[in-house]
Amino acid sequence: MTHKDKAMRHTYEHPLLSVFLSIVFFLIPACRCDRQAEENKAESSKPAEAPAIDDTLAQQLNALGYVSGTTPAGPQKGVTVYNKALAQDGYNFFTSGHAPAAFLMDMEGRMLHEWRADFDALWPNHPRAPEGGIGDKQNFWRHAQLLPNGDVLGIWQHYGIFKLNKDSKVLWAKPGLAHHDLAVADDGKIYHLSSEHEPMPEIELIRGVLDVIVIRDPNGEELRRLSMGKALQQADWTKLRRDFWDRERSRKHGVADGAKHDPFHTNSIWILSQEEASRLGHPFRAGNLLVSMCVLDTIATIDFDRGTTTWWQTGPFGLQHQPRVTHDGKIIVFNNHLTAQTSSVQIIDPHSGKVTWEYTGPESAPLASRTSSGVEVLENGNILITETNRGRVLEITPKEEVVWEFHNPFNTRGAQALIGHLYNIDRVDRSLLSWLPEVGGKETSAD
Repeated sequence: MTHKDKAMRHTYEHPLLSVFLSIVFFLIPACRCDRQAEENKAESSKPAEAPAIDDTLAQQLNALGYVSGTTPAGPQKGVTVYNKALAQDGYNFFTSGHAPAAFLMDMEGRMLHEWRADFDALWPNHPRAPEGGIGDKQNFWRHAQLLPNGDVLGIWQHYGIFKLNKDSKVLWAKPGLAHHDLAVADDGKIYHLSSEHEPMPEIELIRGVLDVIVIRDPNGEELRRLSMGKALQQADWTKLRRDFWDRERSRKHGVADGAKHDPFHTNSIWILSQEEASRLGHPFRAGNLLVSMCVLDTIATIDFDRGTTTWWQTGPFGLQHQPRVTHDGKIIVFNNHLTAQTSSVQIIDPHSGKVTWEYTGPESAPLASRTSSGVEVLENGNILITETNRGRVLEITPKEEVVWEFHNPFNTRGAQALIGHLYNIDRVDRSLLSWLPEVGGKETSAD
């Protein structure tokens, strides 16, 4: 027996020492995770220094195809189905690809209020205003959110984030690479998605598009930011990226190779409430951010304060958008890729990872939206489905009965009339409209 063997035997013959070593070896991985979390937390807690706007990055992002419309206009306009007994009561707040505006509409399709701000009104001296001005294909708000006092927060894709009052007066406008989505916490802080240009693992010869989550105060001042690359280390995002492109080559959905510099393409952010976290159970916590990374086929929850991913799932959805929490503690998502031509809405059990329900749309007109789109779980259990490319919204019951249907009445301008993309629509409770002088109004004509 060698000296080393004797030493090993001596160690294992002492129970207390053996127990001690077992504890040490067990704790090492946890310590590493905690240390990484503390490093990420420290970084996200630093005073924010918004990076300079990168023209090359902005051009790459704008090349990804966010346009005002893609589908030829048809005969259907406005509300075409309304079952008052079964539909969730309220109003509808939405943005449309035809104009830089947001609208409040009743359940019968009457437009009650409008917010509007042109690019030059928001940013008279934007640091990278396009030569010749914003073209028709990008002259719209990518996302907007209505606040209880009638103010509106908006995102102009890859140009900035802004806030208007109920009369469309500009309260503030911050230039930058804000994109896709935003969420407002109970304390008024604003969480939104943005991007930076950084050297990244496996992105060869070119700096990659690094998504970040930004927190701002109610006045628009940036407080903190967190890199998605750091937050997703636990999920091994580089492997998720390789797996995505393996799938993409086989399913041929049409994601351009040029998007390979954009490894996350984060497209949705939602703050879990205490009630939602309780429904979901461990490891979900109130304040976690539920996010969707389109070109990873992955949804996840992020603890912003620790800078870590607490849960994630890849597929069976693909190129998905807008995950939300159902009343029975599951996650619903718009699945853009059911097949190369069709989409669906899926409900996922986050603990088993299995699909518990799937809706593919009316038989006469199945869901089909290659980009964007979303879902909202309404108070009465109905589901509001936004089909961006077709400019269509469906409200369905748990039994899949269509009780409200809306077709965007606004068309894009240009040689060919296209249905304005519906990028987001929210059902608004009457109690949040005390700022509106009267409930009612004249129906507006479509542009």
